[in-house]
Amino acid sequence: LKAQNCYDMMVQDPVTGVNILLMAENLALSVGGTSYDEKAYSAVAINGLPEEYGYTFSDGETVTIGGREYYMIQATALDGALGQDYLFTRIGKHMVSVIVSYSPLAVDSDTMLAMLGDA
Repeated sequence: LKAQNCYDMMVQDPVTGVNILLMAENLALSVGGTSYDEKAYSAVAINGLPEEYGYTFSDGETVTIGGREYYMIQATALDGALGQDYLFTRIGKHMVSVIVSYSPLAVDSDTMLAMLGDA
């Protein structure tokens, strides 16, 4: 429980490869981390993605899932073959990240987000 990052859960459909990853970071263990809000944290998170994948990002927006607000950025990569929705919410000193990965050719973002609740 004292770790900086905790990968809480990952689920994957073995047929389609779509997956959802849930992780939390203890911001108190990062230099300046407790000053991050969801928007600032998202900028740092997407900055670390591999450039060779050719990521493009939407403007961020606030969405509500399960009664909780998340800051969401949608991304595409690999010439449109990979879609990812990055959702961030801060709970106390922890930043919770939900990353939804899918192929836009097989399923759309709305379908994936609907699996999380009242998106």
